[in-house]
This record gives sequence, C-alpha cells and structure tokens, in this order.
Amino acid sequence: MRGMTVEIQPSELLKKIRRATDPACETALKYFGKVQGELKPDKTYMTEADTEIETLLMKKLPKIIEGSVVVGEETAPDRAATRELKRREFVWVIDPIDGTASFIDGLPMFCICVGLMRAGELYAGVLRFPATGEIYEAVRGYGAFYNGKRIRIDAKTELRHEAPIYVPPKAHLKYKIAYTGKTRSIGSAAAHVAMVSRGAALASVANAYLWDFAAAAAILTEAGGELRYLDGKRVNWPSLIASREKLRMPVLAAERSRWRDVASMIKFIGK
Repeated sequence: MRGMTVEIQPSELLKKIRRATDPACETALKYFGKVQGELKPDKTYMTEADTEIETLLMKKLPKIIEGSVVVGEETAPDRAATRELKRREFVWVIDPIDGTASFIDGLPMFCICVGLMRAGELYAGVLRFPATGEIYEAVRGYGAFYNGKRIRIDAKTELRHEAPIYVPPKAHLKYKIAYTGKTRSIGSAAAHVAMVSRGAALASVANAYLWDFAAAAAILTEAGGELRYLDGKRVNWPSLIASREKLRMPVLAAERSRWRDVASMIKFIGK
C-alpha cells in the first residue's frame, strides 16, 4: 500500500532481480530463432516465449518485495486489479521480450525488461540480453551499470561509434531528422535507450508503451540522461501504470545537457 516504508538495499535488490531473470534468459534462448510470431492488433509480435517468460516473472518478482504487483505487456489487468495498481507502493513493469521481431528472426539484440516503480515514479531497472550476455541495471540514487561497470554520461562524455541516433525501423515514414551523422535501428526501443545510457549513441527516439521504457528510462536517468516527449514535456509515469495505450507521442532519450539540441533536429511527421 502507498505510505508504507520499505527499506531496500540497492545491491541486494539488483542481485535478486538478476536471480529472478536468470531462468527467463534460459527460456528465451530455448526459443530464440525457433518460433513463429503471432501478430497482435497493435502490429507487434507475440510468441510462446513472451507468454512463458511473463508468467515466470509474474511469479518470481513479487517475492522480492512483499506487497509488490506486476504489470506485464501480455497480461491486461481487470478493473479490480487496475485499481489495486494505483494503491501499491511498488509496481514491477515488465516486457518479457522487447524486440520480438528480431528474436523471431534470430537476431541477438532483443532484451528482457524489468522495471520497478515506487510510489508511481521510476525506481530501478534491469535489461537482460540473453543472446549476448549483456546486462544493464540501475537503482535510483545508487548508480547505473553496464556488465557490472558503472556508467555515467555528461556533456564531456566522448561518444563512440560516430554517435548514431537510434530510431524505429520505420523512421523514414514517421520522422524528419536533420542530423548529419548516422541513424541506426536494432529493433528494440529499450536497447536503443540503453545505448544512450553508456555513451554508445547520441540519442534514441521512439513511440511505444510503458513496459518498453520503464526499465530503460530508470537506467538512463541514473546514468545522467533524460527521456522526455519530443515537445519537451516530461513523461507522467504515474498516469501510465494502469494504461494499455501507447505514450501520447514519441519520446527522445539523450544526455541531459544535449537533450534540447538533439530534439531540435527531429520532427515527428507520422502517426
């Protein structure tokens, strides 16, 4: 319930999330490149792996924090459950596989996303990349980490790989980008944000759902980045907890001091 005070040791929290997601990674690899996807109404794919991993995480994550509940991409809560979400201090937000199309095609840049919200705000995030073994993680006030090494970006950070902007696969139809550098897409909105978090990209832009961004945005924020709507307004995370709708418009992830300059290069022209 809101108002309860729960003491959480950040390193222990991350350790428990890693332990809970280990079997999810094993499940993903069992299906990787071996399944056919079902096209959902929102034109994204779902596979047996998505449902199996989500079911697994919905059982394991609440055991980490007593009284916590889980919101998953594939499991829509009923009205009673939706009301309950707004009353809980801790809500897990999960995407069992972000980048499902890549997963189906046997491409390795898909990830398991586990975000944790506390009192309606982003609190922690873990991204697991089963095919490559990479892991991004963060807890508010504790730091952000890539493969166990602390990551932090600021205005002086030397950007790598010619500082690409990561974009959705159909960016050519929906965005006008006045940038002289590269644009790149690896098929996962969360992975794109993660690239920004460790200075491997200048920025990323996408329009997706809460579960695509909760974990990645928690990591980005703790690493020194900012994720906002393209019009500059902040994302109202509490309002999205019980929503099954896409964010109202695309969001841009970038290092805080560079955010406005990057946003001025990108115009959303599609729906």
